[in-house]
Amino acid sequence: MENFENNILVLGKTGVGKTALINYLFDLHLASGAGLPKTEYGIHKNQGTYDGKTYNVYDSWGLEANFASRWNEVLKKQLFNREEYHIVDIKQWFHTVIYCFSGKSGRIEDYEVQEIIIPILKSGCKVIIAFTNTEANAKTEVKVKEMREHLLKGIQKVVKNFSEEDIINISSVAGETFAGDKIEQFGKEEVFKIINRNFAEDVLRRWPHMSRNNILFKMIAWRERSLILIKESNIGSFSSKKIDEMEKNINDDLENTYSAIDADAVKIKNQMEMYYNNFYIDRNTTDCISFSTRYTYCKPQIKVNNNKGKGRIKAVYNTLKSAFQNRITVKQEFSGEVLKIYKEVTESIREV
Repeated sequence: MENFENNILVLGKTGVGKTALINYLFDLHLASGAGLPKTEYGIHKNQGTYDGKTYNVYDSWGLEANFASRWNEVLKKQLFNREEYHIVDIKQWFHTVIYCFSGKSGRIEDYEVQEIIIPILKSGCKVIIAFTNTEANAKTEVKVKEMREHLLKGIQKVVKNFSEEDIINISSVAGETFAGDKIEQFGKEEVFKIINRNFAEDVLRRWPHMSRNNILFKMIAWRERSLILIKESNIGSFSSKKIDEMEKNINDDLENTYSAIDADAVKIKNQMEMYYNNFYIDRNTTDCISFSTRYTYCKPQIKVNNNKGKGRIKAVYNTLKSAFQNRITVKQEFSGEVLKIYKEVTESIREV
């Protein structure tokens, strides 16, 4: 049975309540609070469940302005590189980033918005803004209202489609104030509603890229394997047997590449459908979505010059007419045919 996983990255400055938020959302018991060791540099994985679903939640080292460059390195490695669509496995993506601000402090620093939040949103990743420690009192409510307005205005100048719905007030820790008033926890259900919506939207957003890149990356790998094989071969101008063997090896690899592309296209499609329908709990309809094939491509059918089999690559050579043809020329011709096929296939990729 498929083990569905949703990956969440939690960011924010030191002391804003990231770990307390994680504990609240997933009923964990990670050490948090004043006087305890700070989370170590980098990204740290924990796992929790909610409503029968598995979530990988990544706590982070506290962001500070004087360490912004180091944080950019961490984000580039852990987040932005994944957003280039090179990672095919859906379980390896970050599906939501939760960025925390303390509602009590009332502070939002420009570098947090300009250097962290906006670049993440521009990369395509979904971001939830969590105002933590927002237990009900007039002073905090005023601060949070001002923070919300300031943040929304700053983000929407650059990212027009960012919604106020993605800014949530949360109280992670139950307790009492110094005056004896109760502090209630709240915000969990709202957070998970947006997390699951984000996941479903993320799948829809990435599906066309994954479908296309399934073809592109496999063809790149075939091209590179073939060029290395040609370069390292000991092929001569009159070695017709070796030329035939070379042609067969490249053709067989290309046939296997086509098969792998088609098999993985079905696998990716099925995985996308299962994940989407497992996590999107807020659909207006109970019907499950079905992903249609988004991209197709041509499969060049080129016959070999001696009419043996149904080869894909035609080595342009003729030993009778090329008495002075040397090893380098034969390799160049093979390489040219490989590049020709690669170009023909990749330029034929189209949405349907």
